[in-house]
Amino acid sequence: MTETHFATIRTRRDPDGRLAAKIKLARRAYHFRWPKRRILDFVDVLDWLMQLPESQKAAFEVALGELERRLDMPYVNSMVRDAIARGEAIGVERGEQRGLQQGLQKGLQQGELEGERKLLVKVLKSRFGPLPGSAMTQIEGASESELSRWAERVTVGASLADVLDGW
Repeated sequence: MTETHFATIRTRRDPDGRLAAKIKLARRAYHFRWPKRRILDFVDVLDWLMQLPESQKAAFEVALGELERRLDMPYVNSMVRDAIARGEAIGVERGEQRGLQQGLQKGLQQGELEGERKLLVKVLKSRFGPLPGSAMTQIEGASESELSRWAERVTVGASLADVLDGW
């Protein structure tokens, strides 16, 4: 720990030197064959004390990955956990956006369908007078294709039954 603290002070204005010192200290922890938990804790302390510029964090992660492969010791530190969390957040955001788009699309379709229903009811009322409840129920439960078919018939049908398929 003392060496870590001294390296932090010594490399305060030297990002390249800090990266090299941080890699050296991490390598030493791996070579001592410390238990995995102790290595993880030590690297977390390294991350906290010896913060690197964004441009060098990837180089440190690559160096740790090489150490792991050589020594067959899988390692996950705070940087990896942060990267995983960022990836999850991006995935959630994309899922929310996709869900929002699908919701908007469905809402628009339902709105258009409701508009078609209202227009059909208005035209039917103007042609045939007040509509019976059963006709209203049939219109409210109609599919888009049925509404379209009835809208085409409304101007030529002689009766409500002609327009609504024998209602």
